[in-house]
Amino acid sequence: MELYINGNVPQVGKVCEQFFLEQIQCSQTIHDQANVAYFRFDSQWFQLYFDGITIFWRVCVEPTEPINSDFSSYSSLVNFSEIKGICSHALTRIEQFLDSDIIILSLTFDSGVVLKFEYFSLDDYTKVTY
Repeated sequence: MELYINGNVPQVGKVCEQFFLEQIQCSQTIHDQANVAYFRFDSQWFQLYFDGITIFWRVCVEPTEPINSDFSSYSSLVNFSEIKGICSHALTRIEQFLDSDIIILSLTFDSGVVLKFEYFSLDDYTKVTY
């Protein structure tokens, strides 16, 4: 299988100014740590999400808190801008590859921090580590 990238990828060398994750929760348990990731680089917002074997990057507006009509399963927007080594640091590398049914995308910052997204396409959820 081939991995596809769709959209406008942030430029390496730009400084990350803000970082948010939209998470999916079911019965007070986080089901999807990063349904959508939001980054602000050089005053421009980007959203990152996955579907099937495609990585989507979209230029977007500043994220707002999702509106939920059913609280058995709901989305929440979490500000991760205070995590050390990401915000106020330049993006130095973007790497992505497909391992069976898992997309792995890594963002490396000049602090040495690597933010890693693992999208499990068969179960439709994303795990984030740094």
